[in-house]
Amino acid sequence: RIDYWDDTGFRADGDFVDADTLHHGGMVLRRRPAAGSRSDARRSKS
Repeated sequence: RIDYWDDTGFRADGDFVDADTLHHGGMVLRRRPAAGSRSDARRSKS
């Protein structure tokens, strides 16, 4: 779980369902591999 609140008063929260996936406000956000990483290279070939 993540709860975020910055100094302007903006707030957000979400739930991590695994190490690379965050559910937030009805959206599913997935971490992308870093550019040039092995998993990034494999993904671009398919």
